[in-house]
Amino acid sequence: MGKAVIYEDFQIDGPAGSGAIDRDQELRRAAYEDGHLAGQQEAQERLGAEQDQLQSQLVQTFLDMSFGYQEAVLHLQGALNPLIAAMARAVLPRIADATLIDHIADLIAERSDLVLEQALELRVAPQIKDRIEKALADAEALPATVKADDTLTPLQAIVGQAGTETLLDLDAVVADVDAAVEAFFHEHARKAAHV
Repeated sequence: MGKAVIYEDFQIDGPAGSGAIDRDQELRRAAYEDGHLAGQQEAQERLGAEQDQLQSQLVQTFLDMSFGYQEAVLHLQGALNPLIAAMARAVLPRIADATLIDHIADLIAERSDLVLEQALELRVAPQIKDRIEKALADAEALPATVKADDTLTPLQAIVGQAGTETLLDLDAVVADVDAAVEAFFHEHARKAAHV
């Protein structure tokens, strides 16, 4: 028969052996916790660095977009400036001409209480005298004498009564609106030059 195999006995006897195991387990646990904490700190540092980098990239992207937007607005307004100015010059006089009669009627209505006491005189440009007379007759406005005045433009009228006169000057209104449009684009161009 063969020889019996004897295996090494790994069993620890007594308190001395269990203390070594406990100390070894404590060292392993401490090393594990130290490694775990070090890993967490490293991960938090990486995450913080990544967040800082992403935040700076986001800020830079917004700055780039803002610059691109401002550049597009400047380009668009530069292109629209002549169009809007031309429209203002072409459309505003037509609107003023179309509303002149309404403004005259409003002025006459404001003085309606005085019309009964004294005659109302309306002076307009010779080229629109007939049109104004017809409009006042059609509207059955208060009686007013319409006279031609060579010093007035087709967008001006003077309503007078008893020594007081009121000038209705739509030429000035058109010029003011045109100037406001020009000033808007000039101011925007000036601000854009400083951006």
